[in-house]
Amino acid sequence: MIQNTINKPTPEPPRWLKQMYKWGGIGLVLMLMASLLTSAAQAATWQPRSGCSHTVVKGDTLNGLEKRYDVSKSDMMDNTPWIRRADLIILGKKIDVCESPADGPRLVNPGNNVEEWAEAVLNTKPDWAKSSHVLFLVAIGGPESGWDRTALNDRSTDKGWSNGVYYDGSFGVIQIRIRRDPPKTGLESVRNRWWLSQDLDNQAEAGWRILKAQGRDAWGPHKPWRGTAAIMPGTGYNDCVHSSVPNTCRGYWTAAADAINVAESR
Repeated sequence: MIQNTINKPTPEPPRWLKQMYKWGGIGLVLMLMASLLTSAAQAATWQPRSGCSHTVVKGDTLNGLEKRYDVSKSDMMDNTPWIRRADLIILGKKIDVCESPADGPRLVNPGNNVEEWAEAVLNTKPDWAKSSHVLFLVAIGGPESGWDRTALNDRSTDKGWSNGVYYDGSFGVIQIRIRRDPPKTGLESVRNRWWLSQDLDNQAEAGWRILKAQGRDAWGPHKPWRGTAAIMPGTGYNDCVHSSVPNTCRGYWTAAADAINVAESR
């Protein structure tokens, strides 16, 4: 015999259970509303990290900013609370265009020479130099040579340079141009490969003299090149937001600052 249960009424839950469902649902709604309000308040007061800010202009996309600032879309979305969709960014709003804090700057491998180079720069520091000059002269060795004390960019087959001076290329940690003619006086005397190869202090001394005479633009990575932003613009870590490779730029400044700290503690 088959029992007929089709029309059998379903028993109602107890009143206390219905009340729990009712208040539980209201509580859940209130929690969601509080969460949304908190998120909105955080987004309203949020600011990008120092040196990491980009204001959205017409034509910007996360894909374009990813290439421009050398940072992933996921990092920009993680670090910018108002962005909910990768294909929707708002004109005039600010975006954090640095890597996630847990990742840190994209460091290059400085090897051992960066600390030796920092020590040489400090050993030969002239009276007029400030700490920002020390940091620059140490950091610029990153993009110039990877802090390789014997790096050589051979240009001996070139017919000459625009200023009429012939160079055999550039040499050392900060790629000082080496002259083809015998050294004379002034800056010419520090552009001798034999002298530069003898000691890192000699390379640092040459760097200081060139920095004083010609400024930071004596080094290519500090300047824009053929429409591309400079690798190492400005005077420090925060200026890397304007670099063609922002995270690599931050890595050079960070490695230089660490090396200077080590050299000063010796």
